[in-house]
Amino acid sequence: MPINIIFHDDNMGIIKNQFGDLFKEVGIPRLTKNGFTLSPFNRAWHGEYHSNSGYNYDFCRISHNRFLEMLDISIHPKDRNISIYLCVFELSPSVNSITQL
Repeated sequence: MPINIIFHDDNMGIIKNQFGDLFKEVGIPRLTKNGFTLSPFNRAWHGEYHSNSGYNYDFCRISHNRFLEMLDISIHPKDRNISIYLCVFELSPSVNSITQL
């Protein structure tokens, strides 16, 4: 079951104008340091802007050789929030890397 965490701030005007750059400078390096990579799957978003949903990023990683952790980050300028969805799937058989999927 996905976990939905929503961040909301009244100063979103500042965040929406700077968050893209801030996320690229700080967020992506921290996620990659923790084993996440940009999702290699078809239809994955890597910072693209969509007028209806804002900016979207898709990351994933394999943990403990059996869990696929998929992270979706959406920045919604119109709604003034940032959504983070984490979906965890147990894989069978076990894999060592994303490329084995």
